[in-house]
Amino acid sequence: MTAEVSSATEEQVLSFIAHYRCAGVNHSEQEILLCPLQSTMHADYSWFLIGGDSPQGLGWFHPEHSTIGIYLPFAEENGSTFKDLLEYLIAYTRAAGVKMLKACTLPHWLSYYQAQGFSSLAIDSLSVDAADSENVFLGLNLAAPIPFASIPDKQGIEVIHAKYRHDYQPRAIKPAAETVTACQLILGEDSKLQVWHKQTDIMSALLSIVAQADEIVLIYSPLLQHELFADESFVREFSMFARRNPISHARILIDDCRAIVNYSHPLLSLQKRIPSLIKIQQTHPQYPVESYGYVLVDRVGWLELSDADLLIAKGSFADPGNVKLRQEGFQRAWDKSSKPADLRNISL
Repeated sequence: MTAEVSSATEEQVLSFIAHYRCAGVNHSEQEILLCPLQSTMHADYSWFLIGGDSPQGLGWFHPEHSTIGIYLPFAEENGSTFKDLLEYLIAYTRAAGVKMLKACTLPHWLSYYQAQGFSSLAIDSLSVDAADSENVFLGLNLAAPIPFASIPDKQGIEVIHAKYRHDYQPRAIKPAAETVTACQLILGEDSKLQVWHKQTDIMSALLSIVAQADEIVLIYSPLLQHELFADESFVREFSMFARRNPISHARILIDDCRAIVNYSHPLLSLQKRIPSLIKIQQTHPQYPVESYGYVLVDRVGWLELSDADLLIAKGSFADPGNVKLRQEGFQRAWDKSSKPADLRNISL
């Protein structure tokens, strides 16, 4: 994925369509796909625009029918845009738990869908508001295992295999040792949604999920609360994780760095010692993160605070779908974030 994709409101969608119509863009080929949307604009669609501040394409998802669609005003020029948007829609619907994904497209885009594993469907198996003989109806079984592409047998090509994950040394103990925390949930296995109602329980779960991390920890916290993230036990486990194996790394997003600088936050001191393993950035005020704070671990575990007083939190130790959606939001905020002068001066 190279282009930025973001959720869109109905107002933004209508503005996007109107802009290209006023510009005289010839999109009559896709009119049959666009008309059903205009007649059901207030239905339960999810809308997505690709291209940042100058959108180049529109994608949509209807959860009730499990259907997706893409509209590009410059069809001949936007092959890479179409591919990026299609890959995003597939990832989004897979994370949402869709089993059989359906689509209606024009022959011009058929090869893009087929490259992602779509196959033809009978028209009566796809619920749409309009059908046309030129359109192709497709389906993708998201519940099926993803096949691996075969490697061509050619002389002169040496295939170098990366390490398997179980070869990483040292590996985190799963579940976390009782000497670290009383929480015995296993990262990657315990998928039940958990709710914690006391700060001590939140702290125990936080220690457990970080102590079991092997690859990546993402933290968003408005002020990097001392009650949790400056705790001696947490700093110790976080430090051990960051040094665990060759690919371990962490990224921390905060809203205001002044507090952690003025009070010499332990995580800031740790980041100064291993800056290549831990990154700290400050969010952009125009791109706020709508959360009291959360932690994402190894693409499978998450923990999110439900109030500013650190009294309620929820999360799961095995929920890759929710982690993927939160990770995408974190990445968008990270892309707009910066390293303020206060942090740069400390690094120098």
